[in-house]
Amino acid sequence: MLKDEVADFFRKYPPFNLLNDREIDLLVEDVSIEYYPKGFRILAQNGPPTEYLRIVKKGAVKVYVQSDEGEDLTIDFRSEGELFGYISLISSDRSRANVVAIEDTLCYLIPRERIISLIETNPELNQYFLKSFFINFIDKTYEETKKRFSIIGEGERLLFTTPVGEIVRRSPVTVPHDTTIRQAARIMTQEQISSVIVTDRDGVPTGIVTDRDLRTKVVARGRDIEEPVENIMSSHLIRVDASEFCFEALLKMIRYNIHHILVIERGRLTGLVSNHDFMLLQGQSPTTLVKEIEKAYDLTQMENIRPRLITVVTNMMKDGARAYNLTGLISEVVDKVILKLIEQIEKQIGPAPLPYSLFAFGPLARRELTLSPRTRLGVVHEDTNNLTILRTTREYFKEFSDLLNRTLHAVINGKTGSEVTTDPFISGEQIKPLSDWESLFRRYSEDPFRYRPSPELLDLRSIHGEDILLEKLHQGLVKTVTESEEFMDYLATETVENRPPLGFFRKFVVEKSGEHRNELNIYDKGIIPVVSSTRLFALEKGIDETSTLRRIKGLISTREFPEGDDLLIAFDYLMMLLIHNQIGQIQRGLIPDSFINPEAMTNLEKKTLKETFQLIANIYEIIEKGYRTERTP
Repeated sequence: MLKDEVADFFRKYPPFNLLNDREIDLLVEDVSIEYYPKGFRILAQNGPPTEYLRIVKKGAVKVYVQSDEGEDLTIDFRSEGELFGYISLISSDRSRANVVAIEDTLCYLIPRERIISLIETNPELNQYFLKSFFINFIDKTYEETKKRFSIIGEGERLLFTTPVGEIVRRSPVTVPHDTTIRQAARIMTQEQISSVIVTDRDGVPTGIVTDRDLRTKVVARGRDIEEPVENIMSSHLIRVDASEFCFEALLKMIRYNIHHILVIERGRLTGLVSNHDFMLLQGQSPTTLVKEIEKAYDLTQMENIRPRLITVVTNMMKDGARAYNLTGLISEVVDKVILKLIEQIEKQIGPAPLPYSLFAFGPLARRELTLSPRTRLGVVHEDTNNLTILRTTREYFKEFSDLLNRTLHAVINGKTGSEVTTDPFISGEQIKPLSDWESLFRRYSEDPFRYRPSPELLDLRSIHGEDILLEKLHQGLVKTVTESEEFMDYLATETVENRPPLGFFRKFVVEKSGEHRNELNIYDKGIIPVVSSTRLFALEKGIDETSTLRRIKGLISTREFPEGDDLLIAFDYLMMLLIHNQIGQIQRGLIPDSFINPEAMTNLEKKTLKETFQLIANIYEIIEKGYRTERTP
């Protein structure tokens, strides 16, 4: 056995890639090799403890247990670079499972004494075995994946690592609500600040006055400067906890279209930060992109939004942003684009005849858009018995949706003309009065397997208009769905029918032909299974959240979902891998999509992806035990 060959093998696979050269050399001294013909039982359930950690060099093994009824229950398949027997080895206890060679197999064997010695002397190896394998794969793979992409460097990462409390430069300046505008302006000048916080009689913040308010509400309108400052204050105060990272505060400012945000620490107001503070922190803030959208007065001024967004996302990735940071920003920008386009459309065709809510469903509703955005919109409008108004409303929204489809495609996808009709963001079927939406979902709940509605319709978020209309629709929808055992079975069936792309012997299932030959769709086959599983469990537990991230955190808080922590990490990893890949595609001049080539990944990345898919498969087993997912034709 050539020592160099063995050493090179161990350097390729976790956890041995954590060892230094000296530790590898010591390890190789003790390594032996064994051959197992196909069908050979290497370890037996309830058999004696193993004295060796085995690592598959070539071939594959099946790990399974036998139930009390004599049924074989497969736990896993292990192939090249994967180990087995660790728990029995460390605990010196009986083997928990059967391990059988399913093809002619060679294994490296490391004696127990050498493994114990390495764990005791190598903190990283010790941590690896103490933590779940899955979490360790993600930790290591995240860094390795970043290094593989040319755009990923060592940025300052300040937006994502700095608590917002650390950039508060001074204590907040407050004024009582009855302070005159003149006095407030004088204080701002003396203190050299751009805003003051207005408080009520008890000293509780009730509003904010900025230098912009003085210009637009006082000077421009010739207002009496002896009026109380509360007459011109903005009462919409948004707060952030001092412990939150700066990017979270920045996202809130973008979402609520504000330029200042209050910082609270242990329930007490400690300061105020502005967009300028974030620009000083990083050099350039993503809010500059939002400002461009807000200032645009026609479509031509919004043509550069998409390339600018790609640049911002790329720079954020360099600075250490996680996937939920990026998808959150992309979604907020698309929200702003939609709102701006609606503003322009209403100037062109006037306001709607009836109150309405334009809502997103699916990824945009969950704030989970990637650089290949899947944006779906709908309208719920007020009911009316007036047939003339109803007909006028239908005609209005026909023109409204045509204009929105065309302009929105032009801005975020770069598509115009005939391309729009093939994949509209909003169609006539997605525009209904409240009663029609409610009737539709009642019909779905009575026979979901017949109508097969999209589960994405359960993820709704109002973007523009009367939020109360969507709230009524959503509340009724959730009640209808959760009270229908048939509908919950349908959601479970829809979920588990979309299997993760992991075949026999844990091989990736890839496209066999076409332009994506040898690739797999990581969004449809990886991310959607997590989204769908989480949605199902959240509905079951009554968790009223829309985003997948918040749903998983809600499930974790119930203490009844032990897979939650791993699932949270898996979801972030899959999203990160997808966005990394999309940025790489854009750099190569390609249109970003959801396909990746597993063979272009490192061994560690492939192993991590397999573990992620295996986690999803394990969660599917939980679903299949809790719901009726087997249907007869």
